[in-house]
Amino acid sequence: HSQSITAVFIVLQLLSAFNAEGQISHTSNIIYVAKDGLGFHSIQAALDSITDASEDNPYLVNVAPGVYEERVRLKDYVVIQGQGRRLTTIKFEGYYALKTVGSGPKELRSLTLECTGGRGGCLQALTALTVEDVTVRALGAKPVAIGHCDADLTLKDVSLEVLPHSAVGSCGGKGIATIRECTLPVAFNDLLLDDVSILFGDRVCSAGGIGIEPPMGNRNFRMSDSEIITKGEAGSIGILGTSGSTDLRNVRISAEHALRTSMGDVTVRYSDVIGSIETSLL
Repeated sequence: HSQSITAVFIVLQLLSAFNAEGQISHTSNIIYVAKDGLGFHSIQAALDSITDASEDNPYLVNVAPGVYEERVRLKDYVVIQGQGRRLTTIKFEGYYALKTVGSGPKELRSLTLECTGGRGGCLQALTALTVEDVTVRALGAKPVAIGHCDADLTLKDVSLEVLPHSAVGSCGGKGIATIRECTLPVAFNDLLLDDVSILFGDRVCSAGGIGIEPPMGNRNFRMSDSEIITKGEAGSIGILGTSGSTDLRNVRISAEHALRTSMGDVTVRYSDVIGSIETSLL
């Protein structure tokens, strides 16, 4: 039964991959992953089998419902497609569940990522990545949902859940942050968020969290139809330190410091901002 559901889903919706412009178009290279039955039994095993992905030969890895307890390294010109956030989960008891490798475009869709001890980023977007219809859930002491480097990152219909816990109560945490795993030189990049929610857990912490901390090479930061809710803890910051232009449209931010930036133009339109806006030198 599960195999037939997967097959129907593939035929109707999943004949897609990258075209020459880095957008999704078409592919005949489809690899199946399921906990039992058809195809590979782990996502990483499926990715390891791909040795010839390229701009002209992209791949689609279709993942059946289930909880996959593994770390995943997402290659260039590959799309990982789950069957819904409530049906497909990649879970790892460590500081990342999925990391991008290589330098070309790649995509992640329709699933949930969850990890504990996520200080390095539950999702490590070290290279260019598009994420759509995904929940990222980071737990642990000072967890980070998405660790981001100097590369383009596009999020659409994404929920970031930052759920810190610490014995001493100083838990903090970040939704999107530059991380020390970044080894690339500083380069101009775009950070584009549409229909994104960044929510912190209900626990009261003595150190507030940071919703978004763009990389220093940031060129354009655009956020629309989205929200950052930090629970208003002392020292909490909605958006910290953008170096390029910042455009917030129909965005809700609740933090002690809603926006703190030292460079670039800042445009705020049709937004509900609770907290201070500081655009001078930090």
